[in-house]
Amino acid sequence: AEAWVLKQGRATGREHLVVLDKDGTPLSVDRGSKNGVSPTSAVWTAGAHGKVAVSIHNHPSSSGLSGGDLAMAAIWPHTMIVLGHNGDRHQITGTPAFDRSSGYRQATAQNRSADYFGTLKDALAGLRLVSDDRLSSARNWTVDNLDVFQTAARPLIQLVLDDMGLITYDRK
Repeated sequence: AEAWVLKQGRATGREHLVVLDKDGTPLSVDRGSKNGVSPTSAVWTAGAHGKVAVSIHNHPSSSGLSGGDLAMAAIWPHTMIVLGHNGDRHQITGTPAFDRSSGYRQATAQNRSADYFGTLKDALAGLRLVSDDRLSSARNWTVDNLDVFQTAARPLIQLVLDDMGLITYDRK
């Protein structure tokens, strides 16, 4: 599935998504735009009921996990693999601490999402304090440098969540 997603993404310049159940059976194969791909409503329902084991999609820009990717992992914990067209491979798996729900998954998806965004907000606030301090003292600072910094800092969020024990993050 990974090879297929990457091949299709490179050929079209768009994001492609394959969602698999625990037996490796495809639940969905979707194509999006160059900036995103969304699971179908059937996949969201399957995820809410714990039937999604793995989702694999590509990023034509070769960026790491996006905020939307992390939110999807928070809403229905599973293993998510993101493939960059430059050969980067990012994989996260939610830990039991990340899935704070109990009982019926669909009824608690918003609670998990709220917990996740609170954690991410705290992580971003800490990162922003450090970066603002460093950036304000940098010479020749321009808005163009900010885009470069934000792109370079994106993987830090995954590392922070991993350090907090909420996900297992692997980058190859």
